[in-house]
Amino acid sequence: MAQWSFVRVVRMARAWGVVQSGIEGTLAVFEERDDALDYARSIAITSLESILEGEDELGQLERRQVLSTDSSGVIRCQPLPTAAAASLRGR
Repeated sequence: MAQWSFVRVVRMARAWGVVQSGIEGTLAVFEERDDALDYARSIAITSLESILEGEDELGQLERRQVLSTDSSGVIRCQPLPTAAAASLRGR
C-alpha cells in the first residue's frame, strides 16, 4: 500500500503558506497564491504518491490533485474528488 504524502496551500492572513503532512510548521510562505501552488507541486512530486490540496481566499478547500510517479519516472497529475481524498487521509 502506498504511503500518501499530503501537501497543502493554506491561507495565512495576507499570505499563502505551504504545509506537508508529517512535517511540523510551515515549509514556506508566499505573497502570491500561484507561487505557493507551484512550490507545493514541486514538493509533492518528490513523493511517489502525493495529494496536493489548495485553499481559496476564504480558507475553503478548492482543489485536490493526485500526483504520482510511475516506474519510468513519468509524473501524472489527476483531479481528485473531495470524498476520495478524505478516505486516503484516514488510512
